[in-house]
Amino acid sequence: ALTSNTGMTIQVNSADINGSGQVELGDVTIFSGDFFGAYHYRSDFVYDLDINLLDVTRLSAGWGAFCQ
Repeated sequence: ALTSNTGMTIQVNSADINGSGQVELGDVTIFSGDFFGAYHYRSDFVYDLDINLLDVTRLSAGWGAFCQ
């Protein structure tokens, strides 16, 4: 199991940024703040250390999805 290696840091981000269980307007609000502001990993869906249009497409692809 991945949890057995204490030397490995695992980070996961989801289009459900606010953790509400659904990708909705609250997530877009947080994402837009990250897009126009300081860098935050939570919004870097295409991990390249930059919040850009690639990340917008990933956020829009998740729109309306439920996270379980």
